Amino acid sequence: MAVAALGRGHNRKTADGPAIPRPPISPSRDSSRGLPTMYSIGNVELAVFFLTALALYKYVTRDKRRDHLPPHVRGWPIINQTFTHLEDDPTGHVIVWAKQYGEIFCTTSATTTFIWLNSREAFKELIDRRSAIYSSRHPQPLVLDVASAGKRITFMPYGKDWRSLRNIFHRLLTPQMSISYTPTQTFEAKQLSVDLLDSPQDFYMHNRRYSASVIMQIIYGRRIPQCIFLLAFADLGDCEEIRQIYSVIARFAYYRRPGAFLVDMFPALANSRLFDLVSTWRQEGAEIQALDAAIYSSFWERMKREIEDGTAPHSWGKGFVQSDYEKLGIDELGAIYAAYVPI
Repeated sequence: MAVAALGRGHNRKTADGPAIPRPPISPSRDSSRGLPTMYSIGNVELAVFFLTALALYKYVTRDKRRDHLPPHVRGWPIINQTFTHLEDDPTGHVIVWAKQYGEIFCTTSATTTFIWLNSREAFKELIDRRSAIYSSRHPQPLVLDVASAGKRITFMPYGKDWRSLRNIFHRLLTPQMSISYTPTQTFEAKQLSVDLLDSPQDFYMHNRRYSASVIMQIIYGRRIPQCIFLLAFADLGDCEEIRQIYSVIARFAYYRRPGAFLVDMFPALANSRLFDLVSTWRQEGAEIQALDAAIYSSFWERMKREIEDGTAPHSWGKGFVQSDYEKLGIDELGAIYAAYVPI
């Protein structure tokens, strides 16, 4: 009696003779059921699927208004200029793009489109004359909502809070008010000249003091008379106000850089609890906000005490405190951030 091995892929063996080779089963069809078998997906199929999905996404999300955007800088698909935006100083790229694409062009970082204005005329036309269209801002969860507590007008979208602050700014930034700060700038320029003649080797520190002192006098009515260089550590020679100002500027440059935080490139991630589990953007933003607010508040509170004592000199901040900002719906923290805007 012949016994055959029924296992798939084995040779049949008879009791009276050698093994008889079993013909291979076609990979495209299961002989036992007559059904096609599974096969692996190749690179071509994956590429076709990816391109089809991308084309479908572009079609579904297409906005006809974007057809009228300025020339777009050429870049890699999807990536575009994301990594260029992440560089510490992309100025060189921007200059090259301006020469190639003109005074107005756009770039893309992730899903965010940036419009670059490279001439005074373009800026005047869009930001001033067409401010009703271009005054608003795109969503920036970290930059505005967390790191600025939603109070920094620089990043605010067009709305009630933005209009209230602009109302005060227009009253405080008239040509006559600008002229009133001329004595401050003249005096500090004379002091800078004397410092440079006395100790030219401290050129950097003299200019550091000059710029900080002009800003602090105009905003808070407080002068910074001295900034001494000690050894190789410039910060050790600064007064406390200069250290505080430059720490704010350093943090601002860090988180404001396009593409610095994924949540600002994909604002929808701000509503994702899963993203919050794998990202520390909220914690980083909260730390920045706490540090900045502490500095702003110390300047603000000192200025308010001087106003109450009648010793506060003429300044932008004094005008803001006396502007009845509460009646416009601006809270104390909003006023503190608004007064610090020129810095």
